[in-house]
Amino acid sequence: MTTDTDKVTGGCLCGEIRYESDVPPYLVGYCHCKMCQKGVGNLFGTAVFFKHAHFRYTKGTPTWFTSQGAKRGFCSQCGSPVAFQRLDAEDHCSIWLGTLDHPEAYKPTVHWHTESKIPWVDIDSKLHDATPRGNSTRYDTAVED
Repeated sequence: MTTDTDKVTGGCLCGEIRYESDVPPYLVGYCHCKMCQKGVGNLFGTAVFFKHAHFRYTKGTPTWFTSQGAKRGFCSQCGSPVAFQRLDAEDHCSIWLGTLDHPEAYKPTVHWHTESKIPWVDIDSKLHDATPRGNSTRYDTAVED
């Protein structure tokens, strides 16, 4: 049985969006693709992955912006990026690590799209690039929903 202390919780900066999962994320990693760099306004995006069966929004829902191959959810009140959803992977969702109430509890284990990383960013060479072979797609085109 899951208790409130077992839940993973988080939300946006202003608190208008809150979420929870009754199980820990199954994957945590750094993405260096151009879409993540632009979408989170940083050198890379750090995400945790949950199966939709275990994840739910408990207050509010993100506003979604769709672009090539994915959609990104953000708070329409404070602008915080909250979620990322690949259009070809609807069984799980990616949540930006920094939106968790306790991000320190989930250490990244992989990198993706290191071919797009900013050259002077020093990454932990002990973590492998888990980008599937042949999938070096750089998401650059944005189209508003």
